Amino acid sequence: MLEFFRRNVGGFFGIFIVGLLAAAFAFSFGAQSEGWGKGQTTQLVASVDGKEIPEATLKYAFRMMGGRSLTEEDPQAVSLRHLALEGIIERELLMSLAEEFGITASADEAEHNIADNKFYLTRPIKDVIKRMESSPFATPEMVAQMVISQGHELQQSFEDEKGEFDLDGFRKFIRNYIQVTEENFVEQQRRELVAMRTRQLLASMASVSPSEIEQAYKRGNDTASIEFVRLAPSHFAKDLEVDQEAFDGWVQENQGEIDTYYETNKFKYTGLEKQVRARHILVKVDTDAGDDGKAAARAKAEDLLGQVKTGADFAALAKEHSDDPGSAVKGGDLGFNPKGRMVPAFDDAMFALESGQLSDIVETDYGFHIIKVEEIREGDVPVEEAKKEIAEKLYREAKGRKLAQKTAKEYLTALKGGAELSSLVGEADAKDFLAPKVRSSRPFSSATQTIPGLGKAPEIVEAAFELTEDNSAAEKVYEVGDDFVVFRLKERQKPSEEDFEEKRGEIAENLLALKRITWLSEKISELENSAEEAGRLDLPGAQSAREDRPDAPAQQEAEQAGDEDGE
Repeated sequence: MLEFFRRNVGGFFGIFIVGLLAAAFAFSFGAQSEGWGKGQTTQLVASVDGKEIPEATLKYAFRMMGGRSLTEEDPQAVSLRHLALEGIIERELLMSLAEEFGITASADEAEHNIADNKFYLTRPIKDVIKRMESSPFATPEMVAQMVISQGHELQQSFEDEKGEFDLDGFRKFIRNYIQVTEENFVEQQRRELVAMRTRQLLASMASVSPSEIEQAYKRGNDTASIEFVRLAPSHFAKDLEVDQEAFDGWVQENQGEIDTYYETNKFKYTGLEKQVRARHILVKVDTDAGDDGKAAARAKAEDLLGQVKTGADFAALAKEHSDDPGSAVKGGDLGFNPKGRMVPAFDDAMFALESGQLSDIVETDYGFHIIKVEEIREGDVPVEEAKKEIAEKLYREAKGRKLAQKTAKEYLTALKGGAELSSLVGEADAKDFLAPKVRSSRPFSSATQTIPGLGKAPEIVEAAFELTEDNSAAEKVYEVGDDFVVFRLKERQKPSEEDFEEKRGEIAENLLALKRITWLSEKISELENSAEEAGRLDLPGAQSAREDRPDAPAQQEAEQAGDEDGE
C-alpha cells in the first residue's frame, strides 16, 4: 500500500499519509506491543548454529503454509509440518551465512513489506524445484526466479474495498489464524528478507563463460534423427505355433524355473473368486455415429454371430473382424477376469454364460460384442494345471524373445546390405499395435538419453552420432526394455556459426538461469551437510523431519483453504 501512495499521492499529503501508516505499525508492532501469546511453555524443535527454534515458530510456518485448515490427526498435516520445519532450518542456515556476508534487514523494512501486502515464507529449495518440474511451461528463468524469491512469496492480501491496507483484518488474521504476536510476525518477516537477500547474493555468484555458452549451443543444436523398427517378443509369442515335442523338452529342461514362478505367484492360483476366460468380437460404434452408422454396426455384428453359430472359427473371425486391437491379435482372447473388471453390460453377459456358451449381441458404449466363454475357474487351481499354464507362458516368452532377436538380426544384415527398412517390415496389421513398424524420430541432441518415439536409449543416442549419411546403418541390434531395435541414421543437423550468433543471447540467459538454480541448490545442500557434520544442527524431538518426508499432494489444497480463512 505504501507503494500505492508513492505512485498516486504526491507532495506533502502523500508524505503525511505514509507517515501515519508507519506510526500505526510502530504502535502495533513496536516495543509497546503487549506481547499477545506470551507466557506459553517454550518447546524446542530444532537448533541451528546455536539459534533455538521453538515449537511456536514451527506452528507459525505450518499455519502460514495452510496448515491452519488441518487437524493434527489429518495425514496431510504430518507432511506439511515436515515441509515447514525444513523451510525454517534452511532459512536459519541462510541467516548464519548472512552474518558472514554482512547482509541485514530492519524491522522497518519488514513492516513496509507487510503494508504493501508482501509476505514471505522460506520453502525448501528442493521442494520448489520439484513443484516447478511438474509444470510443462516452466522456463529456466521462471524456475530461477521461483527458487530465489517468488517461490517463497505467499498469496495473502489485506486490501480493503478501497485498495487500502486493512490493519484490523491483518491483526485479526495473525492473532486468530496464525496465533502469533504482531512483534513476532514482523520478526519472522524480517528474517525472511535476510534469507531472500542471501539467496539473491548466492545466485549472483553464478556465471557462465563464452566457452560454456558455445558448448551448450553445440549440445542442443548438433542433432540427429533416426529411422527404426522395434521388435517386441510378445508380438512373436502370441502367434507362436507350439510344437508339443519341443514344448515337452523345454519343460523338462526348465522345470526349476516353472516351480519357482509358481511359488512366487501362487496367490494368482489359490483362493480365487469366480473367474471367466472369454473371447469376444467387437464391432465398434463411434461416439459421433448416427442412427444409420449404429444400425450398420449392429447388422455386421449379427452377420458375424450367424457365422459363428453355423460353425465358423470364433478366433479366426476375431482376428479378422474385431475392432479391439488388444485382443483381436489373440483371437479375441481376454484371458481370465473376475467379476467387475469389465463394463457392466459386458460383465453381466459374460458371467451369465456357462463354459462353451455363446452370447447374443451385447451392446456397450464401445459398440456391439459377441462373447464366447472358454473356461470358468474358482477357488484353487490344481497345481498341475497352474504349472502347465505357467510353462506355456514362459515357453512363449522365451521363444518369442528368440524369434524377435533372430528377426532383428536378419533386418540388420539386410539393412547393411542396402535394403530399406520399409521393404523388410512390409505393411503391418493396423490392429496389431505390437507388430514391427518403421518409425522416424524427431531430432534429438547428443546431450539427451531419450529418443522421441522410442524412449530412454542412451546407447542408441551415442551410436547415432557416430554414424554418417554414407554409413547410416547401426552396427548391431540394440535392446530397449524387453524389445530389440534396428535403426539407421536418417538425418544429421550440425551447428553453424551464423545460427550460434543468433541464439547466443538466449542460450546465455537460459544457461545462467540453470546455473543459478544448481549453484543455489548445491550451496544450500553444502550448508546443511556442513552443519550436520559439525554438530551445529540439532533436532530434539523432531528427528523424523530430517528423514524423507511423505509426499504432500494436497499441500496446495491446504494452502488455498488457509488463504480463504484470511481473506
